[in-house]
Amino acid sequence: MGLDANIIAQRGLTDNCVLEYFGTLYEVISQFRCSGEEILQRRNGFRSRAWVESLFKVAAEHHCFANRNCPQGLPFEVVQPLITQDLVAYICLAADILETMFYERLLFQQHQELSSRNSSSKAVKETLKTLRIARRKFCKCKMEYIDLAYGPKPARHLVGMYDVCTVHKHDLIQQDIMLALDLMPIVFQTCPRNETAAEMVPVMKLRRKYIRLFDISAEI
Repeated sequence: MGLDANIIAQRGLTDNCVLEYFGTLYEVISQFRCSGEEILQRRNGFRSRAWVESLFKVAAEHHCFANRNCPQGLPFEVVQPLITQDLVAYICLAADILETMFYERLLFQQHQELSSRNSSSKAVKETLKTLRIARRKFCKCKMEYIDLAYGPKPARHLVGMYDVCTVHKHDLIQQDIMLALDLMPIVFQTCPRNETAAEMVPVMKLRRKYIRLFDISAEI
């Protein structure tokens, strides 16, 4: 689904996109089987504190951290000390899974669009092959993050939450994840992520390698 960032900004809904995305990250990390310490020990990275805090700031500004003693919501200055390094690791890992899915789904959609043209030209066949290869590589990166989050050989229903090719009608978390993928470009305009994060280097290398495939409409 293509969202018009200009219309969203004009209607003052940009922060709503951030809050929806942030809420989905919390949904995702609630399913993790690993500890934050395990994430930090097993891989480099997952320490993008400034970016995670930028999400918390938007949430605090919209009174998301309310309690009985503070119905208007806790200010960010009160919430900030609660953002532990383990929590940062959790949120970064969840975001890494979603960002990898974003590119994987984009390639899948491009493959579907090109396939629908029913062209038998050599150029189209070669592009379809490259799209399949690129999507599998992004999927491999995604599965490495998933294995870190859930352990080796995660349960089928957990993997299904992150399936960009098949819609599981009764999987509410998958539906939220797909919406988060639609919102991600808008979210990253508001709260830019550090693309040099150590754990995202393989994904960024793939993005640079296959960037031309993300919009093939003008080529074929």
